[in-house]
Amino acid sequence: MLEMKTVKRGNSISLSVPKELELNLSMTFLVKKYPDGSMLLVPKIENPFLGGEYGDLYTPDVWEDMPAVGMEILDDY
Repeated sequence: MLEMKTVKRGNSISLSVPKELELNLSMTFLVKKYPDGSMLLVPKIENPFLGGEYGDLYTPDVWEDMPAVGMEILDDY
């Protein structure tokens, strides 16, 4: 486990990230802070659904052998 240290930069507190994490400059992260004080940092990505063509994300081969097991089977009343 790597150790990070907080440092004061102007009016902000920053985390000094070890070079072993191999982060690029200007990366943006989403941060979730938990009640116990732990934090989760996730690199922010661009919306993967922008700029695609209709049907690009459809994968029929995933669904063709899947059995119907629940409420998706509707009886005609």
